[in-house]
Amino acid sequence: MDLAFRWLVFAALWIGLSTSATGAPRTPTPPIVRLGDYSYTVPVWWDKVQVKVPEHFQSMHEVEAYVYGKYGNDVGTSATWRMALKTYALAYQRFPRTLPVYLAHCHMRGGDLDRAAQIYADLYELSSSQAEEEHWYRVYLAFNAGLAYARLGRLSEAQHWYLLASRYLNDEGPNAGAIISYARQAEQALQDPDFLPYSEK
Repeated sequence: MDLAFRWLVFAALWIGLSTSATGAPRTPTPPIVRLGDYSYTVPVWWDKVQVKVPEHFQSMHEVEAYVYGKYGNDVGTSATWRMALKTYALAYQRFPRTLPVYLAHCHMRGGDLDRAAQIYADLYELSSSQAEEEHWYRVYLAFNAGLAYARLGRLSEAQHWYLLASRYLNDEGPNAGAIISYARQAEQALQDPDFLPYSEK
């Protein structure tokens, strides 16, 4: 088999693999960024947003302060949330033990509620890796997942997550005050369809 013929066979196979049974081109699989134990599927706009993350950061708290100063809020604004999100995603690669909660917060800020709700829910499943902060992450992520689903009008899913958060009303571990505060808000949300979180009152 000569080289030219081999190239023809290869090209035919490539074309065949790149089309579906109906002859339409296959939708490419979105790229995934690995952030510790979490696999984040990047949005379609990812490559269009250019950001630089300074090399000197030693913690995610420094990243949060940087984003707040550069993009107008710790989750960005309606105009800058994509830049804030990508900054966090790149920074989380340097701090793989930190759950990438700000990804969900930024999606929430941008009105991408479906994606925010899914990320909160996914991270809830990973929160057992957070040692003594596990309860804090569980109540916080469950509450925010409930809030995102409530804003989507998916009330049964919202109630599911609010119920999970409300289980921490009697927590006695580290950060108990903050944990109980979110649990109480979740309990209120279960009872009041017009509930607003404390941060929005």
